[in-house]
Amino acid sequence: MAVARNPPHPVETPSALGPESKVRVDAGNTGFSSSVVAACVAAAAFLVALLIINHSLFTTPIHAYSDFAANGQEIERAKHFRQMLGNYSRWGFHHPGPAFMYIWAFGEAFFREFLHLVPANMNAHILTIILLNTAFLFGTIGILARRCTSRLFVPVALGLSLFFIYVLNQTVAGSAILSIWMPHVLLFPFLFFVAVSAVVAIGEVSKLPWLVLTGLLLLHGHAAQPLFVGGLTIMSLVTLWLVRGRIVGLRPLLQESLQSLLVSLVLVVIFALPIVVDVFLHHPNNVQAIMAYNAQHQGLQNKPRVSLKYEVSFLDFVPDTDVLLKQRPTHLMSAGGSKPYVAIYWCVACLLLGLLVGVCARREARIPAFFKYLALEIAAVVALFYVWTLKMAGPLFNFNGYFFYGMQLLALLVMVAIILDALRLSVRPGIALALCALVPLPMFAAKSGFRNAWTGDPETDRLIASLPPDMGPVHLAFPGQNWLTMLGVVYQMKLEHQPFCVDEVWAPAFAPAEVCRTMDGLTNLVLTRTPIKCMSPCRVLSKDDQFEFLLMPYPFLRLPVTVTPENIDTLNVSFYGSDTGPVWSSRRSAVYFRLATDFSSASQVRVNLLGSARPGQPARISLNGKVLGMISAGPDSTDFVIDRSVLLAGAENALVIEVDNAKPSGDDPRTLGFLWSGLQLTAAGQ
Repeated sequence: MAVARNPPHPVETPSALGPESKVRVDAGNTGFSSSVVAACVAAAAFLVALLIINHSLFTTPIHAYSDFAANGQEIERAKHFRQMLGNYSRWGFHHPGPAFMYIWAFGEAFFREFLHLVPANMNAHILTIILLNTAFLFGTIGILARRCTSRLFVPVALGLSLFFIYVLNQTVAGSAILSIWMPHVLLFPFLFFVAVSAVVAIGEVSKLPWLVLTGLLLLHGHAAQPLFVGGLTIMSLVTLWLVRGRIVGLRPLLQESLQSLLVSLVLVVIFALPIVVDVFLHHPNNVQAIMAYNAQHQGLQNKPRVSLKYEVSFLDFVPDTDVLLKQRPTHLMSAGGSKPYVAIYWCVACLLLGLLVGVCARREARIPAFFKYLALEIAAVVALFYVWTLKMAGPLFNFNGYFFYGMQLLALLVMVAIILDALRLSVRPGIALALCALVPLPMFAAKSGFRNAWTGDPETDRLIASLPPDMGPVHLAFPGQNWLTMLGVVYQMKLEHQPFCVDEVWAPAFAPAEVCRTMDGLTNLVLTRTPIKCMSPCRVLSKDDQFEFLLMPYPFLRLPVTVTPENIDTLNVSFYGSDTGPVWSSRRSAVYFRLATDFSSASQVRVNLLGSARPGQPARISLNGKVLGMISAGPDSTDFVIDRSVLLAGAENALVIEVDNAKPSGDDPRTLGFLWSGLQLTAAGQ
C-alpha cells in the first residue's frame, strides 16, 4: 500500500475562529464529500458485519424479560401515543422523557409489523438500537474526518472503534452498540453530542439542531443528564458568541441562524410536550418525584476519594465497581491490568499519547482549534462526572456512568486525528475506501465482542408458555424478589391483550389503568418461590425448582382471618410502600376480602386493625359502609367489636381507611395517610 504525505500547506476553508480553527480538507478534492463517503462506506461495512454476526435476530424470537419487559410495556403505550414518561428508576421515579420509547416503537412497527424482518418485538428493539448507535458512532467519526486532512483517518478510526467496542463488550457482555438496557443506550448519543457541541462552538450554527436533538434525547434518557447536557450546551453557545457573535454582531448572527433556531425550537416543543402533559394531568407527577428524590439526597453522598476511584475504574474497565470499591485496598490497576485485552488497550492508548506528545513538540505543529475545544470538552465532562459521582446515592454501579466510556473513545479519535494530521500521512481515495470496507473483517474472528448477549430468559419463556388462554382478568400476585421475572410474563400478557392489574406498590412501572381497584371478576395469578397448597379450582400452571406459577381464585375465608399487606388472599387498594409491609394508605384505601357463607358461628366479631395514624391526621375506619370509629396518632393496634350482620357472608367485604387531610410527608410527594401493617378478624371473646 502506498502511503503519501500531504502537501505542507493543506487547503483550508474560512471559519470565524481564524487560522487556528479552520476546517481543513484534503488537498486536491472536496474534503466534505470524501469524508462523508468514507464514513458512509465504513458505517455500511461495520453494519453488515455486525448483522451477519447477529443473524439470529432475524430468525430466533427473543421474549422480553426483566427491565426489557418493563420498557416493552412503555414502548407498547408509545405505539398508541400514550407514553409520557421515560424508563422507570429503582429510586421510585421515571427518567424524564419517553423519546427512546417512541424510537423503539417506530422500530417495532417498521421492522416487525411492516417489513416482517424480525420474529419478536425485542428483536426489533435490538435492531433499532444497532442502527441508531451506528449512526451516532459514524456521525462522530464523520465530524472529526472533516477536520483531518488524512484520508487514513476514517479507516484508522473505524479500527480503533472496533477495538474499543470489543474491550467494552468483554467487560460487560453485549453492552456497546447492541444493548437496549437504558444505562447502556446513552453512550453513543453522548459521544455524538459532545462532538457536535464542538462543531457549533467553532461557528457552524447550522448544526445547532443536531446539538439540540441529541441533547434532548439525553435529557429524556436519564435524570442526571441535565448536568452534562446543560453544562456543555452553555459552554458551546458561550464559545460561539465569543468567537463569532462578537465579530458579526447579535442581529446578523440571529439572522444567519434563524432556520436552525426555528428547527431547534420545534424540537424543544416536541420533546417537552409529554413532560408538560404529565405535569398538568397528574399530581403528584414525575417531575415532583424527581425533585423529591433530589431533595432527599442533598449534599455529598460519597467521599471524594471513593468518587475518584469510581471515575478511574472506567479506565480499568471494571464491571463490578460496587464490589471493588468496598475492598481495602482496592487494587484498581491490578483489577484492570490482569485482563489481557485491557492491558493491550492501555498499551495502544499510551502509544497514541506518546505520539501525540511527540508531534505536538514539533515547532511547526499546529493543532486546529476544533480539536483543542474537544479536548476542553472532555476535561469538562471528566470534572462534571466527578461532581455527579460525589452526589450519587446508592452503590456506585458500573452502569451508572456507562456513558462516560464515550469520552475515552473520543479522546482516542482526537489523538489519531491530530497525529495523522501532523505526520501528513494519507492514501489515495480508492485505497481509503477499500480500507473502510475491509477493516471490519476481523470482527468475524472476535465474534464474542460483537454478539448480542440479551437472548432471553429460559424461566420467563417457560412461564409465558404455560399461560392459559381462558384465565380471564387477573390480579398479579408476587413477592418483590420475583419482580423481574414477572415483568416478562406481564409484557407478553399485554401483547396478547390479556387483562390484568397490579397492586399500588408496583404502580411506577405500570399505567394508572393497570392498578387494581376492585377484586370483582379477578383471579389471582401467583408467582411464588414458597410452595402453596393448591386445590381445585386452583390450577398449577408451571412448577420447577425455582417457581410455582398458580391460577388461584380469591378464597372464601373463615374466621379467624389474618390479612397483611403481602397477603395474596385479599386485594389491597391504594396503599404505598413495599410488598412486605407495613404500607401507607392514601386519602382512601381499602382491603377487599371474601367470606364464606359459614365464616363464623359467633354473633359478634372482633376487628383488630394493626397500624397507626400520623399526628393531626386521624383515620376513619369503616367496614362495608358502617363506620367503626376513628384512630388518632399513637396506637399500633386498635380493636373494634361488631355484630356479625355487618359482614357479608359468601360475598366480597371491604374495610376502608379514610384520612381526610392526608398529605405528603416532607420531601415525599405521595399523599400519605395511615401506616397499615395488618388486619385480624376473630370471633369476639377469642
